[in-house]
Formats: sequence, structure tokens, C-alpha cells
Amino acid sequence: MDNQQTQQFNNQPGVIPPPQEETSFLKKKINFIIGLIVILIIASGVGFYIWKLSLKEPVGSSVNVSKPTDEIANWQIYRNDEYGFEIKYSSKWEQFTGTGGEGGLGPDEFLRLDLKNEYMGNDSTNIEGLIDSISISEEVGLEGKYKDLAAFKTALDAVKKNNEYSELYISSAYSIIFWDVNQILFNNIPALRVQQEDAFGGAPFDYIYVFHNGKFLSIFSTFGPAGEKEGDQILSTFKFIKPNETASWQTYRNEKYGFEVRYPEGYNVKIDNDEVGLLLANFRNSQENSFYGIHVTQNSKTPKLSNFLSNPECYEQIKTETQNNLEWTISWWKCSAGGDKNPIAAYTVKRNYVFEVLLDSDSQDLSLKRINQILSTFKFIK
Repeated sequence: MDNQQTQQFNNQPGVIPPPQEETSFLKKKINFIIGLIVILIIASGVGFYIWKLSLKEPVGSSVNVSKPTDEIANWQIYRNDEYGFEIKYSSKWEQFTGTGGEGGLGPDEFLRLDLKNEYMGNDSTNIEGLIDSISISEEVGLEGKYKDLAAFKTALDAVKKNNEYSELYISSAYSIIFWDVNQILFNNIPALRVQQEDAFGGAPFDYIYVFHNGKFLSIFSTFGPAGEKEGDQILSTFKFIKPNETASWQTYRNEKYGFEVRYPEGYNVKIDNDEVGLLLANFRNSQENSFYGIHVTQNSKTPKLSNFLSNPECYEQIKTETQNNLEWTISWWKCSAGGDKNPIAAYTVKRNYVFEVLLDSDSQDLSLKRINQILSTFKFIK
């Protein structure tokens, strides 16, 4: 090939052919560069593959990954059994509680959370001091006029359309007008969100109205830059809970037989001598003409409850119920001397003693509900 090219150059007049040695060197140089590029590409691919393998977790090894802590989980909890809700807040916020205007609260306000070092005195009329604040009130004025949220929204829409703000009761807090109202889900709770302006030209406020168990609750909030982020987090923790109907009950405690139980307000406790058993504690409400008793009997033969309730003429078993890790057998007690009334009774066994909770009531449904309430408060103590 090279000889042919040389021959062609020699046959062309005035053209000097390149030396054969220079042409060979040029070809070798080009081949070297191409080979070097190929090697670099292959080396890069191998290096990338090894790097990818290094990112995979070896089988059987453990990697400590730092996960962000849930700060909200460690926040304080405000729980209100009367209204059936709870809300969390951090130590940066100060809690004010009371009823009927106590503790600097408004007439219907029962909870307020203020960002610390911002509240200017314990005076709810000092609005300028409430830079970051959350307040929860029962809006009694709304309950007397609207049966639910839908009726309240209808009234809001009508008033806004006619520009007759003075005709509408919105809140007991202070004089306000509203400029926007929307139906929302507040933490999956149907609610009305009313964004309002202060009638005296102050900062705008945000009200969330919820209707629960026949009561209107308003959740007021106003935030500045310091408290906006955490204030929104606090609002996100609001939730309704199953109300504790026994929260206000008083406690009867018996050290000798090692138990305690709660009883409703208005009941009096009387300890009677019992010829058959060891203890008879009566809880009676004379106005409601109702009572229940705690009867303790020694079961010397066997701790099995079935032997104690072996008389079908007196005990008609309804069901078993577990409360506070105690299993109770609930029965109608048919051997009552009270005429047509068949009291309901619950039985459990502890330390060879039979504990009987006896309830006298005219209504079977009411009896079951009340005895379950009583059993939920019964517990053995050390």
C-alpha cells in the first residue's frame, strides 16, 4: 500500500511525497491516542461500578441513621373531659385556665396559651400584649341561636351579603367584623374558619368554629413571626377524645381489702355492718332514689367465681366484662327483696374474696351503662 502511494506521488509532477517513516509514525500516534481513550472509558466505567457497590449496605451489617426526634410527642397535654378534647403545647407557651372570667380569661374562655415573654400582664383586655396566642372558648351565645355549623354559616353568609354586621353575634371576646368564611376540615373535624378584622383597626384574627356534643367551641389564634410555626403545630394537635364521664367523681378507698372505686357527685357513702359478708359500702343518692353498693364476701372454699354464682335461681348471667385488667361477671340478681326490681350485679374474685358491685335501677340499659362506669373506676391497690 505504501509503495503504491509513493508511486502515485512520484508520477505527479511538482509533488514531493512525504517520507515513508513520517507516515508510519503518524499512524502509530493516532492509534495510541485512540487506545488511550478506550482505556480511560473502560477505567471510568469500572470505577463508577465499584463506587456504586460501595454505597450498598453489606448483608448483616448495621448502619446507625440519625432520625429526627418527634418534639411534639414530648409536649405537655391539656385535656378537657367536659368538652371532650385535648391539645398539646411546648414549654415555650404559658397556659391560663379558668371559668367565668377567672385568671384574666374572657367570659366564655376557658383555655388560653400565650407565647412566654410576650404577654403583657394578666389582663385579657390588653390586646396589644397578645402577639402569639391561642384561645378556646365555649360560645354560649351561638348555642342559643344556631343548631349546628350549617345554620351558623347561613347566618354568616346572609349578614355578609347585607353588610349588617351589627345584627350578628360572632364571639363574646370583643367587637369584630369578619371578612372571609370557609367550610374546612380542621384535623379531620368539620369546621368553619372565619378570618376577621378588629373593629378598631388592629391585627386580623383567625377563628375556627367546631360543633361537638351540642356545644359551639371557638379556637382563636393570632401569631407573629416568633410563634407562627409552633402555633400552627399546636393547632395541629387538637383532637376530640372520648369524654371521661367519671372525671369529676369522688374516690372511696378501702385499705383493709385493698381496693378503690369512684362514685358520682351527690352520692353519700355509708359503711354498714353485714351479717353475711365482711364489708358493705353503700353509695346512695336520696334525690335520685338510686344507690349502689360494694359487697365483700370471703370465699373460703375456692377462689372460683362459678361456685359462688352456682344458684341459677338468684343469678342470671348477662355477660363478662374486662375493666382495668379485671374480669367481671355481670348478672341480674333475682333474689332481691325489692319487689319487681332485679338489681344488676358484677362479680370478681381476688385473694379468696368475692367483690360484688350491686346497682339498683329501674332501667336495664341505664343499669348496664352505670355499672360499666363504676367498674371502669374500680381497681385493686397495694
